[in-house]
Amino acid sequence: MKEALVFQATLVAIITWQICYALRQNLDTEQTSTGYPWTTGRPKPTTGYPWTTARPTRTTGYPMSSTVHPRTTTTAASKYPCSEFTVGNCYIDYDSLLWSSSQVHDNDLCQYTCSNFMHCLLFRQTDSYCQLLRDDFRPNCKIVGGPVDGSIAECVNSNTDGCNGMLEEDCYYNGRNLGLDPPAGEVVTAYECEALCHGFKELGCRYWVFDADRESCQLLASSSRRCYGLSGPHYPELSDC
Repeated sequence: MKEALVFQATLVAIITWQICYALRQNLDTEQTSTGYPWTTGRPKPTTGYPWTTARPTRTTGYPMSSTVHPRTTTTAASKYPCSEFTVGNCYIDYDSLLWSSSQVHDNDLCQYTCSNFMHCLLFRQTDSYCQLLRDDFRPNCKIVGGPVDGSIAECVNSNTDGCNGMLEEDCYYNGRNLGLDPPAGEVVTAYECEALCHGFKELGCRYWVFDADRESCQLLASSSRRCYGLSGPHYPELSDC
């Protein structure tokens, strides 16, 4: 009787082990075919991140033939009348300055650098450095000059686009003085100086220069000048203007 009970217990244990083994084999087969959850990687994005899209730049690359300071300008008809305006003694707000380098002494390279900065509105090249700015600084310049038939309101105070947005800076004016300059303090805005030159057009006035600090207005027979600075937008290229 005792031997029969032992035999039955042994038989039950063997059957139970076989059942458990079979169930384990089935489970392993299913997991192998589907993979464990942690073996499945996080889906990768198919479109890339916004900052991987570069700002469009000029396709021709940096031009090797460049404009070198100083620039000498003589009186001539221009299809870009605003480019005849000049500025000087300009204040640059630090908050507007994106970048500055004393290693860049070339107009084209300074403009090319601006074209690669997302927020660059204007480049400014002087004898000493290249500056990139997010705002237009030129309406705040203390010295401004322009042609007799130009418009300071349309050119200096509002235009930052195209070739008309290219303005020379820090100039020496070689035009003959007509001897019609008003006494210092009598003309106190650039608009008044511009209007006075226009009124004296029949007497030969072709270019005017206003200095806000001195409250002076020069009336000149030509726009001939030698300039040591240039500012403008990143496009079009200087060679196209």
